[in-house]
Amino acid sequence: MGFSSLHAQLLSIPPYVVACSLVFLVSWNSDRTLQRGYPIMGVCGIGMLGYIFLLANDHVGLRYTGAVLVACGVYPIIPLTLSWVSNNQLGHTKRGVAIAMTSMIAQCFSMLGTQIYRTEDAPRYIKGHAICLVFLGIAACSAALLRSLLARENRKRDEAYGVVDESDINYGEMMTGAHLDGLYDKHPQFRYAL
Repeated sequence: MGFSSLHAQLLSIPPYVVACSLVFLVSWNSDRTLQRGYPIMGVCGIGMLGYIFLLANDHVGLRYTGAVLVACGVYPIIPLTLSWVSNNQLGHTKRGVAIAMTSMIAQCFSMLGTQIYRTEDAPRYIKGHAICLVFLGIAACSAALLRSLLARENRKRDEAYGVVDESDINYGEMMTGAHLDGLYDKHPQFRYAL
């Protein structure tokens, strides 16, 4: 953005501070409301707005605001996604494999980032920002689709087994595998986290 290396290093602090604060705020709210899909869609929207700002023009203030919004949109997705995957898998082995696969797929996409942000595209990185904008859009649509599919499955389970009151569910026992009779996520009381 045209800053000296010292100023560039100092200006990298605010995006991370704001993003770190948002990670805690969004994660706390997601845990309080027992929702994962809506917060993921929301932070994807924030990140997409940031990339739009980065692509819009050469104005330094707008691009810096875009960098802050991108950090705020990208970093909360990680704990939200990992907790969503973890909440919807019962059994230690299944949960461990699901988290490992999610992390592995995410790392494959991070390697893609090294290929799309090339020094010859500096200082605007239009191609790289556009690709990241598209992927955030895909992530938001995927979260919306997954949430709707899981909500439909929960409705089917409510119709088949009756509505489960959350006070009746002992999540500690369900997570450790007690009283599951080997059914895991097929247990009549299990409902997917949305």
